[in-house]
Amino acid sequence: MLSILIQKLYLKTKDHENRIVPMSEQTTQLLADLQATSIEGHAYIFISPKRFARITEREKAGKWNSRSEILNNVSRDFDVIRRRSGIDKCTPHDLRRSAITNWAQHLPIQVVQQFAGHSDITTTRKYYLAVRSEDIVSASKMMNKILRGVQSE
Repeated sequence: MLSILIQKLYLKTKDHENRIVPMSEQTTQLLADLQATSIEGHAYIFISPKRFARITEREKAGKWNSRSEILNNVSRDFDVIRRRSGIDKCTPHDLRRSAITNWAQHLPIQVVQQFAGHSDITTTRKYYLAVRSEDIVSASKMMNKILRGVQSE
C-alpha cells in the first residue's frame, strides 16, 4: 500500500494538519494520471482550473465560504455519479466510514485511528467502527474453536 501526503496548499484539511493517507497502487496511479492530464502548474485534481480561479476571485473579494462551497460541490458531483451508476443513496462520508470499518478488520485500532486522522481514539470507535453480522458469526466460530481446544486438553 502506498501513501500520499495531503499538502497544505491553498485549501486546508479540516484539522489544518498534514497527514499520510493510505492508498492502493491503483488509486495512486489513477490520481497520477489525473494530475498528468491537468493544466501545467495546477495543483489540484478535483478542482478544475476554472473553478479554482472562481474560488480565488471570491476569496480575494472576501466572499469565499471555504468549507461549505467545496463540500457542496463534492457532494453534488458524487450524487450525480452515484445516480448514474444505479447505486443506492449514500454520501462520500459513507465511503469513509466503510473504509475505516474495513481497515479495522485487518489493522490495530491505533493504526486505523491514525489513518482516519482522529486525534481521539474514541471518535474512531464510536462513529466509524461498525460491527457487521458476519463479524458476530466469525467471533462465534472462533469462540467455539477456542472452547473445543480447551476441552480437549
